[in-house]
Amino acid sequence: MLLSRSFSVCCCRSTSSAPSRLLCCSLQDTVPLRVQRRSYPTQALLVLLILLTACEQLVLQPETPLEKQQEAQEAVEERPATDGKPQTMREEQWPTSQEEKITQEQRAEEKTTPSQDRKAAVQHLLSSLEQQYDVEFKGLNIGEDIGEELKFLTETESEALEGGIVRTKAGITSYRQYLRFGKAGEDISSGRVEFTEDQFGRIGDILKFESGNIIFEHGVIFDNGLQSAIEDNALPGMENKVIKFMGKAYRIVKTRINTQAEEVELRLIGGGSLEAMQEGETRLLFAGFQAMRITPVLVTDREPGVVKFQVDNEITPGLAEGESYVLQNGIKMGVLEILQNEAQEGNDLVVFYLGANGITIKDRYDDSNFSTQVEINGEHMLDNLIQLRGLVQGDEFRLDSIKYRLRAGSRKGLLISPYSSLQEQQQTVPGFEITYGGVIRGQGSLIKFDTVGPSYELEFWNSHGRAIRVPLVNTEGNFRYGDDDDTLYYIEASSSTDYAVEENDYFILTTQNNYKGETFAVKYEGLETAGRKLFFEEVGGGNREITYTETGVAGQLGRAELLIGGISFAVYVGENGNLAIDLNGDGTVNGREVKIVTLGGGVLDLGSSQSPSSPLTITLTTDKNKMDEATSDETASIQITDSGSDVDIDVSDQDAIELLKARQGVWQGLTKYGAFFELTGSGSRSELVIDYPYMQRRVDVRIEVG
Repeated sequence: MLLSRSFSVCCCRSTSSAPSRLLCCSLQDTVPLRVQRRSYPTQALLVLLILLTACEQLVLQPETPLEKQQEAQEAVEERPATDGKPQTMREEQWPTSQEEKITQEQRAEEKTTPSQDRKAAVQHLLSSLEQQYDVEFKGLNIGEDIGEELKFLTETESEALEGGIVRTKAGITSYRQYLRFGKAGEDISSGRVEFTEDQFGRIGDILKFESGNIIFEHGVIFDNGLQSAIEDNALPGMENKVIKFMGKAYRIVKTRINTQAEEVELRLIGGGSLEAMQEGETRLLFAGFQAMRITPVLVTDREPGVVKFQVDNEITPGLAEGESYVLQNGIKMGVLEILQNEAQEGNDLVVFYLGANGITIKDRYDDSNFSTQVEINGEHMLDNLIQLRGLVQGDEFRLDSIKYRLRAGSRKGLLISPYSSLQEQQQTVPGFEITYGGVIRGQGSLIKFDTVGPSYELEFWNSHGRAIRVPLVNTEGNFRYGDDDDTLYYIEASSSTDYAVEENDYFILTTQNNYKGETFAVKYEGLETAGRKLFFEEVGGGNREITYTETGVAGQLGRAELLIGGISFAVYVGENGNLAIDLNGDGTVNGREVKIVTLGGGVLDLGSSQSPSSPLTITLTTDKNKMDEATSDETASIQITDSGSDVDIDVSDQDAIELLKARQGVWQGLTKYGAFFELTGSGSRSELVIDYPYMQRRVDVRIEVG
């Protein structure tokens, strides 16, 4: 990746489960790494006013990530001791080889668990901490695949992709996350920005993923394998464990395994907020910007337990562990655990979630194929692909990896217009988003081909910031450079005694025929032989008066130096008052052609002959040195046609650019360098405007994880 490109990872923490946390997020609790500040809608201000009024009545409770809840719960799990009495499993009881996988920080967290009582631990660890991390590419070029600039994302680039530790009765494993991207021709083709037509027939710069292409791959790799005993076609050791998937914390709430079909199925719940409340307790809770007064009104004592909730004026049906219900306000809630108080010393405890997402994934665990058996919130998503790799060993199952892919499913492909996102077009697992912010315009200058009667005039800006307008071609009489009376010269005469430039003619001066060149346009306005004076007008500059000196050359009045832009150009004066001019500043007149170098380094080549023929091809070239990773120059051809009584201009389809119809009488196109072409008019006398950037234009693509 080029060091000159902008690459940043931006982190924004936000929570929604408690009013104090919502207030904190609204005040932008951010982690700086070139932080992209988020703007909150007007509704957020109203919610803050409600919070400030109600906060004295609220019991504020500590924030802890979902995976931390798992660690605290596991820290107090009771295991059978050698004497048959229950005891808490201690850190020193873990096998040495597994113990090496645990960091000192994680051990310290276990040792400082606030309570060894299971209910107290669950109450202490109430809600998941949602985190969102952005990876923003402002160095991605037009026409460049995302995968050319970004192959992998890991926790090094995004904290949302950090791994973790999972402990089960069968063993302990660390795990890692990654996101993988690719380019055209690979198994993953992660899209590029093109100037094309969207699904509604509108043209413009679009982030495009070809139909059927894999957009990205997300993987979770378990270093030692996530292990569980197989009991009743389930994997109880994995249930209630928390892993990160697509950068979000998910709890495995249900498992199923079929060893004959060699298939495994996992149901994951994540996102939203996790709450723990006692039966009869009432609390004001939030899901997004929804405020709800919630009370677990009934918890049955029979096994399995069932709980009913009163949410404002709504009573839910009885919900057992693992069951969910969508409230009238559209918020989904589900029961994770019912902890009944057998000692009757207090009310039963219910652990439930609000606004969470449910994902079910199923696949054969003995091959490397991807299946389409992915459900998101109960909906089967055919273009979401899953691969689960694992191994049955005796009466235990070991899960080695989870790999998830998204396929562009539309017939036209996935087309993301500026200021829109992937999730608006195609649903994927929550936690991943690609947003497209459009082409970063930057500064540029205009190159115009305007019709004036039967002529075209060329207007451009030079590197000195001067606006230059000269007659380009004309059809009156012969097809010629200039207008009906005056010629535009850009090729030198054959020698210093070949006097071609006449009074009122225009000529182009250019120091180098590349992007480093400086171009000026000058009009010769006449001479005064008595004072040996020559008169010029620098187009876009001012008038020039210079004196020539005699040279003694037969038929030559003299020689002068025309100083323009601090550069000296030799001028030779014939007896007829016409001139032979050194157009490139090298001190000689020998038939050299000069090109027009515009502001930003665009090079216009008007052709190889001072006598044009129809159709005339003019090229606009961008040097490869002005473009990232380019192996050749970018050249766009423009055709001007003499129709006998009129002129016309056109830009045919070519490698550098293709014009598409934007609306009636208007065609537009964009080169990879970022030069924007707009052709207006129909039939003869069309006009062309090119917005040519000073530097290569980039596109704003942001990948959001977590």
